[in-house]
Amino acid sequence: RSSLFTQKFAYSKFRTPSILVQPVFAHRVRVSSKCTILRLSPSDAEVLYRRKFSTTEFFPRDIDAVLNNPLTIATFLAVPRGYSWPGPVSFLCDPPESWAVVSVWNCSDVWRLEVKGASRVGKGLARTSRVLDQALPWLRIPSFPELFRPFGLHFLYGLGGEGPRAVKMVKALCGVAHNLARERG
Repeated sequence: RSSLFTQKFAYSKFRTPSILVQPVFAHRVRVSSKCTILRLSPSDAEVLYRRKFSTTEFFPRDIDAVLNNPLTIATFLAVPRGYSWPGPVSFLCDPPESWAVVSVWNCSDVWRLEVKGASRVGKGLARTSRVLDQALPWLRIPSFPELFRPFGLHFLYGLGGEGPRAVKMVKALCGVAHNLARERG
């Protein structure tokens, strides 16, 4: 509890971080064709993050170690369709009107989660939704993911961007991350 720290140890409350959860469904997510998704090298991602986000809260000084860690799957950059990557320095000197970036960390190789205590009815309904989805895939029924067996997750970090279409580009990056998690199991 936070009161242990704020009252007993006299810490002051700084922030309340939130974790947003998006289950991975059986179908691929369509990624907007209005943007190009580029996979950045760890060194390019480091330059981008250091120059653009180093003054933000919670920025790790050892971002290079984070990006080069084997658990970091990739860093993706969304830019307008047809934009070519000139390298991080040129990109930051003359960025496109809108862009977004995200890195993906693989938590699945470290630990797995499992939902316990669900009723048989709940498990049965979830299983039924998956069976229907497999039998009738063209309907694209949103089936309930298999949460009652151990499952892993990917953590998205370094999320940022600029411009009027940045939100749509973040949505495209989340679609890429969803499809990546789907492919990796």
